[in-house]
Amino acid sequence: MDQSLQTVKEIHLIPYCHTDYAWTNPRAWHISRYLDSLRETLEKMRQNPQYTGTLDNAVHSLQAFIRYYPALFPDLKDAITQGRIAVANGGYSLARPTQVGEETYLRNLIAGDVYFRSLFEEDPAHPLPIRCLFNADTGCGHPQLPQIIRLMGYDSYFFQRPECFFNKVKLPNQFIWQGLDGSRITAARGNYGGFFLCDYLEKPPTAEAFPRLKQAFWKQELSGRLKCQSSPIVTQFVGCDNTLPDRNLQDSPLYLDDFIRLWNQTEESRMGYSTLNRFFDALQTQPLPVVTGDINPEELTYNIPKKGNQSLWYARGQADRLLTEWETLSVMAGRYGVPYPEQQLAESWQTLYEITGHATDFALQQDEPELTDAARWVVDTACRGIRRARQALADAFALFGKNTYTVCNPTGFTRQETMLVPLTETFGLTDFSLQDDTGNTLPYSVVDYSSGDKINRSGGECCVTVAVTVTVPAFGVTRLTVCPVEGISVREKTPAHYLLTGPGASRQHLNDFTLQCGKTAVRFAGGLPVEITGSDADRTCRIFADGKPLVNLYFHSTAPSTDWLFRTDILHTDAFCPQKSTQLCVTPRYACIAVCGTMAGQPAELTFTLNEQGTLQLRAACTAPEQDGFFAVESPTDGSGNICCDIPFGRRSLRFAEIKNRPDRYDHGGEISMQGGFGAKSFLQFAPEKGQAMALVGVDTACYARYDLTNDQVGWILNAHYRPDKPEQTVRIWEHQLNARAFACPEQQHYALALVPFATDPAGLARAARGLRHPLVAVKGFGCGQQLPPTAICRAQTEQLIFTGCYWQDSHLILRGYEAQGKNGVAPLLFADRVTSAYKTDLRGRKLEKLYPQKTGEDDVGPLITLPVRPYEIVTVQIDFG
Repeated sequence: MDQSLQTVKEIHLIPYCHTDYAWTNPRAWHISRYLDSLRETLEKMRQNPQYTGTLDNAVHSLQAFIRYYPALFPDLKDAITQGRIAVANGGYSLARPTQVGEETYLRNLIAGDVYFRSLFEEDPAHPLPIRCLFNADTGCGHPQLPQIIRLMGYDSYFFQRPECFFNKVKLPNQFIWQGLDGSRITAARGNYGGFFLCDYLEKPPTAEAFPRLKQAFWKQELSGRLKCQSSPIVTQFVGCDNTLPDRNLQDSPLYLDDFIRLWNQTEESRMGYSTLNRFFDALQTQPLPVVTGDINPEELTYNIPKKGNQSLWYARGQADRLLTEWETLSVMAGRYGVPYPEQQLAESWQTLYEITGHATDFALQQDEPELTDAARWVVDTACRGIRRARQALADAFALFGKNTYTVCNPTGFTRQETMLVPLTETFGLTDFSLQDDTGNTLPYSVVDYSSGDKINRSGGECCVTVAVTVTVPAFGVTRLTVCPVEGISVREKTPAHYLLTGPGASRQHLNDFTLQCGKTAVRFAGGLPVEITGSDADRTCRIFADGKPLVNLYFHSTAPSTDWLFRTDILHTDAFCPQKSTQLCVTPRYACIAVCGTMAGQPAELTFTLNEQGTLQLRAACTAPEQDGFFAVESPTDGSGNICCDIPFGRRSLRFAEIKNRPDRYDHGGEISMQGGFGAKSFLQFAPEKGQAMALVGVDTACYARYDLTNDQVGWILNAHYRPDKPEQTVRIWEHQLNARAFACPEQQHYALALVPFATDPAGLARAARGLRHPLVAVKGFGCGQQLPPTAICRAQTEQLIFTGCYWQDSHLILRGYEAQGKNGVAPLLFADRVTSAYKTDLRGRKLEKLYPQKTGEDDVGPLITLPVRPYEIVTVQIDFG
């Protein structure tokens, strides 16, 4: 036996049942199982005063227990308030920060914390000790997590898999983790459960058998872990997925009480039941090494999303974007008398929490409809709320007798963007000018028109779509007014007036041509972009790919898999093969080209849109082939320089050489990382050591990226899918138990990305990503309105802050965001309404710093608030108005 066991002083055994609906069994089975687990835990506690338990979320076990066993709730409450059952994680459901939207993750934590405290915190003066964030399944290692843990009022973090990978990179089992902003927490890791495969304690142990049992315990539970041990304090979980007290994974008896007694009679170290709170109390007395930054940049390659944009994974991110936009627009509309939809928003968030468990993409047939319906309900409800808020704002700003349109900006930064505006007029539009609120005439290009079914004597069109560049303030609106003028008719301004340049340019072609828009020119060869040229003042920048496409769609075939997780060893790669490109619309401000072709023997289409700001947007539509694999949009690199990408509330930077020199991919219990995979939420900037930087921005894609080490390509992983291979017996069993539809792609997948050339500022990319995910929309106002001048809620006069949330809570306006440039600064916030007080708070709403008024007797009218920020700080500001 290894000598390192002699250095152990304490072994904390932590009973635990991993509660996780719809993973391998029907939901009804899981509910019954978790009811049994909690009921038997309480019975075991009555028999053994030393026994403990762990509760890690509300959705998957606690709520069912309260509903079906109300008579046992007082016993559960006593066990929790006494600290015998520790609330770890505190989340409403088992959400992970890398697999849901930023605000969804925080709101889930906050909602869970409020829920647990409302049930079990009898005296606010003695708060319920929720202090540990527990990642029950895998280790989420992005470096903003320590700050999030601190802002929740916690001080520790425990995570588990991938143990083999962490051992290989020699990550300590216990350490002080310093995050991106400098926040520190105590962190520890373990293996995925414990004693769940144990067969040596199925009979009551004896003193004679103890040496053999000790050897088995060492071999099965501890031998691989103590090599990275940082202290004499060791933790070992007792249990795993769906386990019951005193049972292993096969429900065989587990005589652990007797083993503990024999251990303490024989060994110098002490062994006993414990909780994560007690373990961290002991661990924090020890000197521990400090680890900074990422602890697992590959974390997002676990549980790759199935079914593309029809998946629950996709719906979580989509719902986060829609709910936060609905909230912001509702705050904006509330300034003009529209009631804030507090109840509807609360119900929508609550439903979203319930589908954020990490395993929901593996739903069984009887669970999938319920979960899918819940996701669709959240998305549909949010979409309706957004439309109502936009229309209310448009009506408030309508001018009597004028044809007016309101453009709402739900993001916290001023935006100058080219957008499409559909204009209508009951008597027809001939020629006209577009004016903003200041009376400036905005140049526009006609993109499309429709005469409808009425003949207008004026000869105008009833609907005209134009491309126009508008400026909209942060959290504000801009009003556009259509003014009839004498001039060239709409039909003479149609897209046919503008042509592509280059040899062979025509409406349908596959020859080389150049797409020009504003100061940016994109050269296409063989139907795909190969060069981008931009001019700024007297400087000309160029990005080219030496004949390769700057961006292309791929399908990577992989081996068929019967595992729960997707196998990522690539067998074959099929690139998108263009067959025909069609000019849809080419104007000086907006141009659109569709390229049709095939990929992996199936039809596919790429649509490229270039706007006046130089952003090349890509929409991909592809049909799933029959073989297993995943879609990706990738761009070539020269393999030098670095990659910069965003993480939740921050960013990370990796050198290409660092990715190439990583240890072998981990393979632990069926989990296989994707070669060259790394986490990225919405943008991926890649910059060679010499030349121009370029970035890919995900609009509605999954949230991780990949660097192809063999071909020097970097890009977004769009979707993975799994099709069971019927001839294999093991797969037939899985098909009988699991619903194969949940693993297969639907007929067609749609993805949206953007190629941003000459991108150097990650904070600017973060803003660009939020802008693409929250597009500007123009809505026509009706009636006389209130004749109001458009104003913004708050103008953040800084480029450092990226806002993620703006909503009402308990009569306070809450603004949340993060510092994105990695430096100290001061963010002036200029409010349109009278401010009486403002505080910086933590995530639970506890006041940390008074922002306004700072001095006694200071003018309480506002509206300017000075917000100091440190590098990558996540800030929550609570504002009160008179």
